[in-house]
Amino acid sequence: MSTQDTIESVRDTFRTDSKQIENDPKKFESLKIKYLGRKGLVADLFSNIPKVPTDLRPKYGKDLNELKNEISSFFNNNFFLKIF
Repeated sequence: MSTQDTIESVRDTFRTDSKQIENDPKKFESLKIKYLGRKGLVADLFSNIPKVPTDLRPKYGKDLNELKNEISSFFNNNFFLKIF
């Protein structure tokens, strides 16, 4: 699986998972940890940067930052779910 495919796979999985939290604060927090936690899927992708060929790193980093921003935006825009 290419680096781009890996990022897209995590993006697709996140989009599917995020539709299933149903205003449940526990699911919301679990999802946040799964993707943005220190040992989460996004952190794992960042740890793979040294393994990416040098010429592909700028694109990989850009795409990875876009993924992280997309996921972070979801949690920032749905912070009200923590309140329930």
